Amino acid sequence: MAGRDRFNFYRSCKVNTCKRKGIEWNLTDDELQDLLDEAGITIDDVGRGTNKYQLSRYGDTGPYEVGNCRFITQLDNLSEMKRRGPVGYSVRIFGKEYESYKQAADILNINKGTVRNRCKSERPKWADWQITTDWRYNHGRKR
Repeated sequence: MAGRDRFNFYRSCKVNTCKRKGIEWNLTDDELQDLLDEAGITIDDVGRGTNKYQLSRYGDTGPYEVGNCRFITQLDNLSEMKRRGPVGYSVRIFGKEYESYKQAADILNINKGTVRNRCKSERPKWADWQITTDWRYNHGRKR
């Protein structure tokens, strides 16, 4: 894929991911290119892998806009996430409060992913499984 095609592909994928997650994307093509230039990288340096670069928001909050994001290596991005620690998700299942997916999973003797999926499900049969922490706020997503 040629440089400009790869740039457009990356941008459209990132914009679609942001839309799906409810995160605002306020960067123009020129602003995105300026961020690449500031980092001293090309679009070919962006992607997955410890030596590849990723567009990261400061503190993983707020929109993607000038002044709130920059390109850093995947390794640095993962280090920041580890230092920040996990975002807390408290849940309510059949009226009982749990501090986290893990606590609910341990007490109910089921997989943590099962708890998460049921809490996020919009199916009526899982209506009594609810996330009580506003997880979108913790991730800088729109309310």
